Amino acid sequence: MSTQHTPTPWQVDASKHSVSIVADRFCVAQTATAQTGNVAPAEANAAFIVRACNAHDELVAALRELLWTEQFDDDDPRLIAARLQSRAALAKASK
Repeated sequence: MSTQHTPTPWQVDASKHSVSIVADRFCVAQTATAQTGNVAPAEANAAFIVRACNAHDELVAALRELLWTEQFDDDDPRLIAARLQSRAALAKASK
């Protein structure tokens, strides 16, 4: 049995001293803040994580659909490269 992650959407919850990633009132993660009290880098990291996680399922589905579309010219090197990049990205996202 595999453990399921907390369902998206996730959100950033920043206070004066900490930055959390939350979903449905649960803390998913906290990003580290500088000892100087500067939370800006932690907020930026949390925002990036939230954007990536919230978009993940849709991006994977779009790439899968794109790879199964038959309307590609298989002789075009740019499309061949795009398919290879798409397959590599899907492999990373599926680990």
